[in-house]
Amino acid sequence: MLTLEHRIGNRVGRKFWRGMAIAAFAGLLLAGCGDSGAERQKEASEIAKGIEDYLALIETPSQPIRIRHDKVTVTPTEDGKSFLVAITGIRYGTDTKAQATFGEIDYRMTPDGADQYQVSDLKTPNEISVTSADGKPEATVKFETTAFTGTWSKTLQNFLKFDWQAKDIAVASASDPREAFTIASASISGDGKENGKGLLDQVSKITLNGLAGTDPMDGTTVKLDQLVGNVTVEKLDFPAYRQMMAKINAFSAKYAPQAAVGTEAPPPPKISDEDRKAMADLVRGFPKLMSAYGYDFSAEGLTVTDAQGGVQVHLSQGGLAFGLKGIDTDKAEMNLGIRHDGLTVNDPMFQDPMAKAVLPKSGNLSLVATDLPVPSLLEGVAQALPELTSADPQVAQGGQFMMMGALMSALSQSTIKLRIDPSAIETEKAKLSADGELRLAMETPQKAVGVVNFALLGLDDLIALAGGMGQQSPDAMQAMGVLRMLQGLAQRETGADGKPVDKFKLDLTETGAVLVNGKPLDGIAP
Repeated sequence: MLTLEHRIGNRVGRKFWRGMAIAAFAGLLLAGCGDSGAERQKEASEIAKGIEDYLALIETPSQPIRIRHDKVTVTPTEDGKSFLVAITGIRYGTDTKAQATFGEIDYRMTPDGADQYQVSDLKTPNEISVTSADGKPEATVKFETTAFTGTWSKTLQNFLKFDWQAKDIAVASASDPREAFTIASASISGDGKENGKGLLDQVSKITLNGLAGTDPMDGTTVKLDQLVGNVTVEKLDFPAYRQMMAKINAFSAKYAPQAAVGTEAPPPPKISDEDRKAMADLVRGFPKLMSAYGYDFSAEGLTVTDAQGGVQVHLSQGGLAFGLKGIDTDKAEMNLGIRHDGLTVNDPMFQDPMAKAVLPKSGNLSLVATDLPVPSLLEGVAQALPELTSADPQVAQGGQFMMMGALMSALSQSTIKLRIDPSAIETEKAKLSADGELRLAMETPQKAVGVVNFALLGLDDLIALAGGMGQQSPDAMQAMGVLRMLQGLAQRETGADGKPVDKFKLDLTETGAVLVNGKPLDGIAP
């Protein structure tokens, strides 16, 4: 009996301790799941806050009519590998009335390492309704998103990389179906990297293909085969940029209240001394936001036709480029480039032979300005800002004089130079090219000294054309006077092709004299 009791006791004891062990292990598993779930929910909340902060930059909360949204919801997925994001109630309008309702955007964010998320599975509405301020339908916007990927940085709270593609974009008027604008396909992409300490280097590209629009008033149609734009930024301090935009929005809401359509804005309060100083600090902080910024836009195949299909204007290519680097120094460099090729105009006013002869069918302009003292110039604005924002008109006017004096002082102490890289304009009858360099000289009458060289091909042809039309066209007679003056100033040489080239050396001297090929320009112009 004792042996039986002992065996039963051992068996019960073993089952008891085995059950306790299983229960403890299950408890640990459940506790682990609870901790993991709480951590993922915390991460989801951090993602939502980052998206809310990002949207605040776009939505400009101080404006009464703007882009808005209701809520950002971030939900951990059941598989524990990603997060589902839903931005609901996206619209454009006031807080009570939407003029364009976009609806909801959904996408997936998947952790990639300790600091990034991969963004995918974008879902957007395919149609947006646009209404007027009084609620009447104005237009519809349709498009189809074909692809989207992105890389989100936790540190920057911004996209490092993104690629959005869409097709069949159409904007149609609700009142007149003839008034329409279409884009066959579009893409927006960005490729960036963190440059340390929250700084961002990024190149963004915009491509639009097959643009077309019609004016129902006269039936004019404008078509553009392609528009491509590249935007670059270097060492953008994105956290500082967000803080600056938040302060600007706060100041705008406080001191420049806007009113909805049909209502009157209340008078703004007086700006406090503390806020004046804060505004001045914002101006001073601008050069510290980035080291370089630039863009380059190019277009191909611009055609304008009338209601009968006749081509009125055609441009094969055109472009505009701008760049500013070294923004955070007093030796910044700015580049500006404008170019076009293949311009033809069939408008009646350009059928005149003289007008055709001087129409620039192609051309390019390339300018480079160096040693720009960006921080010093902005410091001049910042110092005067407290007075400029004064409610007292006399104090504000004194601030204007103070700012102008500070700017003139900064310019006079600078060594700004303007270089004209080889540039040219070509017409049906002539070609004018230019290059040279000038430097800022505030003490001279022209505020600049230096030399610009011009070379003109086809001067004889222009003179012959103007002379033959002189009796029929007052414009030709006026042009003849200018052409004769140029002929008198020119230094004629023979070009590589054996044709005459008329050259002009424009000299802005230290004494203030303006010379052309060594001859004073004063008194020569007709």
